[in-house]
Amino acid sequence: MEFFNYLVYLFGLIVKQIQNKDVNLTEVVFYTYYMNYDIIGDVHGHATLVKKLLAKLGYQEEDGVWCHHDRKAIFCGDFINRGPDIVETFEIVKGMCERGHAYAILGNHEFSLIIRNAFKGKDLMKPDFVKKAGRVCKSTRMAFREREIPMKEYVKWLRSLPLFLELKDFRVVHASWSDTSIALVSKLREKKVWKKSDIREMVLNNGALLKEISLLVHGPMMTMPKNMKIYCNRGLNRKAFRLKWWCDPLPTTFREICFEGRFTLPDYTVPKELMPTVEVYPPSAPALFCGHYCRADGAQLLSHNIVCVDSCISHSNTLSAYQHTVGERISQDNLVAVSYPVG
Repeated sequence: MEFFNYLVYLFGLIVKQIQNKDVNLTEVVFYTYYMNYDIIGDVHGHATLVKKLLAKLGYQEEDGVWCHHDRKAIFCGDFINRGPDIVETFEIVKGMCERGHAYAILGNHEFSLIIRNAFKGKDLMKPDFVKKAGRVCKSTRMAFREREIPMKEYVKWLRSLPLFLELKDFRVVHASWSDTSIALVSKLREKKVWKKSDIREMVLNNGALLKEISLLVHGPMMTMPKNMKIYCNRGLNRKAFRLKWWCDPLPTTFREICFEGRFTLPDYTVPKELMPTVEVYPPSAPALFCGHYCRADGAQLLSHNIVCVDSCISHSNTLSAYQHTVGERISQDNLVAVSYPVG
């Protein structure tokens, strides 16, 4: 019966692709063959740990590409910036995807690079959003410059990547899942590969699509009013912070509602007029894997159907992944991690 259901699912996938005029036979074949997946957290340019983690997960390097004969890797975004081996990391992820051994989705860092590249050399008034994007991806631009490798084709490849994945019994997004955002992005992103002009138009218009994409790659944020200050445990005034978007109802204190990896907020009650509206991820929804949230204490289950695989590599020197077997419930036991040698 399970096999029959899977055939029905596969047939539906093929029909859906034909209707979208986007028939990808390679993807269909891999849906049939690859039943198990390894969802890898934010890599941030640490090629050494990527290779170490892939080896631990049973992947082997063949003809310069890491592969597994009955598993498939999924990189959940933010594989660029910050680390010592940004270009090599880029090449590993890109090579695996192009050879059908991995999927990758966009994180906020890749999206920043796409935005910065779209405005490069254009005599336009650049919004603050674009200037910030340039600062965020400076380390990646410098890494390519030092290696004297043109970045053009790499960014073009990024523009072809999805913002989320919805597979047989699980989903992957960089920061947070919103059915509303997913529906709008799916509707408005008609082209498989964005053009630079599409990106510029989106940013300059500052319309609904940009806001919904931001929710997927940044997650919901709480922004403090200008006349109100709140100081974290490090003595800094926090003007905005990430939220626990899966909690229903939302916690009522700043400390409990805040989901930051590197600071905590005081246990003050959030005023009712400031309480944000968040689209909570339903407990009955498929398993969801995300990165982004820099959990220095390690990748972890956020709820019975949500896993954060970002173990904050830039601070913890640890890279994590979740080994998912289709049809099985998520479990803390399926988390795998590697670290740099101590000392």
